[in-house]
Amino acid sequence: MTQSLKPLSLGLILGASALALVNLGAPLRPQASPQPSAQVSGAEGLELRQLGGGKATIRHLARGQGAYLGRLTLKGGVDVPLHRDPTEEYLVIERGHGVITVNGVAHQLSAGSVVYMPAQAEVSFKNSDEELVALQVFAGPESADKYLKWAPVQRAP
Repeated sequence: MTQSLKPLSLGLILGASALALVNLGAPLRPQASPQPSAQVSGAEGLELRQLGGGKATIRHLARGQGAYLGRLTLKGGVDVPLHRDPTEEYLVIERGHGVITVNGVAHQLSAGSVVYMPAQAEVSFKNSDEELVALQVFAGPESADKYLKWAPVQRAP
């Protein structure tokens, strides 16, 4: 069965040494409050948080009223325990591989895999012994609030 993706109002501009994100300003769903202004950020200015002394990291790329985009990295052998998120979630695997289980069904993932998870899906992930890097999109920013508990990574002066 093919899942259709909701249109996202995000454009990625990939460069050799920097990642920039442009929010084109179109809302994913109607909002009562005014739209935030467009944002453009270079990779050096984006917040990085970690869990377990760096076993897992999340780089916050963009957060709007209707979506969140982050770059998630898991060190080899680091697994994600069974959990549920209140919004839809999408993953694009950039590097690495492992097994994701969504609502009791296991799926092999590798670089290039794209995952859609419905809201409230029961999800776990077993990483291989290699580092995994994925772009993560939540179709509502509240699912990313869990990352606020992760420790900020301090940049060297």
